[in-house]
Amino acid sequence: EHEKMKQIVPPFIQKCKHVITCSNASKRDIIETMGIAPEKISVIYWGVKHDIFYPQLDKVRVKEELQSKFNIVTPYFISVSCNAERKRTDVLVRSYLAFLKYNRITYDLVLVWGNPPQTLLNEIEQSGFKSRIHFFKNISDVDLALLYNGASAMFFPSSYEGFGLPLLEAMACGTPVVTCRNSSLAEIAEEAAIYLDEPIFESIIDVITNFERNIFNLQALIDKGIKRAAHFTWQKTAEKTIQIYCNT
Repeated sequence: EHEKMKQIVPPFIQKCKHVITCSNASKRDIIETMGIAPEKISVIYWGVKHDIFYPQLDKVRVKEELQSKFNIVTPYFISVSCNAERKRTDVLVRSYLAFLKYNRITYDLVLVWGNPPQTLLNEIEQSGFKSRIHFFKNISDVDLALLYNGASAMFFPSSYEGFGLPLLEAMACGTPVVTCRNSSLAEIAEEAAIYLDEPIFESIIDVITNFERNIFNLQALIDKGIKRAAHFTWQKTAEKTIQIYCNT
């Protein structure tokens, strides 16, 4: 993917007066792959829709809506994904199934993933744990916020992200996040996340184990996540973008 971009994008990007990107990690990638001078690039973080993604404090109502809309019950983990291999949601599913095979687990797994590969669906079918994994697609932001609010944690084990918007959405909803330290992810989440290690398969199993043993201080993570997400607004994004256009 990067090799193709290195062929197509540099001739165009060299003609631009200025470049706006969404993270310092992305800025470094642009400098390294496109040969653009650092002073020609500005980092403007994306925002989160705080009018939609916020903590819903009436947990009884949340549980009732989850059951009526999606036929799922708490507790569960959630992951928001697509079919890009770098998302590693397939690794999350296989780690979850491996844990289930030898351990009793409290949490179901909810996947907002519209196009999972058939090979993975076949593995789930053959595992005997199909009822524990729930797929949803084409849902609204309002319903996504509901799913975040009902989740005990949001897993985002991606190997590369230019920004990682699901991290912000989950944190804004008061949902603890589990992610990786690569690319932009630690830059966005900072200390408001549980971080996975490599190899990712074993690390996911370790984190699930720690959830089962109630090891984590989840309230501290929730508080940190809400505070961190509050720094990111689309209003700030728009204002800083306008400044760049006016001053370039």
